[in-house]
Amino acid sequence: MYKKRKIKFIIIGILAVAVFLVWSAYFSSQPNDKMKVYFFDVGQGDAAMIETPNRNQILIDGGPDNSILSKLGRVMPFYDRTIELVILTHPDSDHLAGLVEVMKNYEIGAILTNGRDCASAICQEFSRIVKQKNIKTITADIGQKIDFGSGVKMDILLPAKPSLTKVADGKSEDNNLSIISRLAYGADSFLFTGDAEAKEEMELISACPDLKAEVLKVAHHGSKNSTSELFLDKVRPKFSIISSGAKNRYGHPKPETLEKLKKIGAEILRTDLWGDIKLESEGKGVVTR
Repeated sequence: MYKKRKIKFIIIGILAVAVFLVWSAYFSSQPNDKMKVYFFDVGQGDAAMIETPNRNQILIDGGPDNSILSKLGRVMPFYDRTIELVILTHPDSDHLAGLVEVMKNYEIGAILTNGRDCASAICQEFSRIVKQKNIKTITADIGQKIDFGSGVKMDILLPAKPSLTKVADGKSEDNNLSIISRLAYGADSFLFTGDAEAKEEMELISACPDLKAEVLKVAHHGSKNSTSELFLDKVRPKFSIISSGAKNRYGHPKPETLEKLKKIGAEILRTDLWGDIKLESEGKGVVTR
């Protein structure tokens, strides 16, 4: 009698868990008015994810290693193994290596790159997986517009579509060929800058005079070669996000960069101090969570 009762309770428990998981999956898949933007603490690298109100996910860079997988696992539903768009701002390993791991573990709708060829080992692995999984690849170009639905849109501001140029180590001038994009939802906007330095910032000012954005992903981990005063004067962000590793060997973010951000009154959010950063928007003002 005791054994039968125990089995009965086990069955009821399993059914209750199953019902809970089904309802959780249902409610987490329903559209709402919130756009969520995560800036993950991946050490000395960059990785950000956008989740639109209709539950599309866009991943911008993937950091330097497989730590991105645990980050995605915490914010994406367990049953969701698809990322609608991956954006590789440029092929430095601290932006690319984690994407290779993501591509191995998730279905990718499409990948947007800056179109520059790259001969490093991690670039070759990236290209191999793209070919093996037949992932659609798009080359970024000034003026491209992407509509994610639910009122969320993205404009590609730089770089211009290239005739392919070989970059031997995946670095070099490629920082200044980073994909720069602006995400807009209602009255809110986010500017993603990759590792753009002052040279590309000046090109951006010339190509797009109106750069105002509520949120700025500070370029190149807060390097002194990026985030010029003229650029900041054009953007005037309320929030400035810096993705850098704790006690990294480069000394990022640099004190002069922090000082420039403080000077314009931007709230500075750093992954090396805060860990993962989550922002939410209903199109009427960005809030931190």
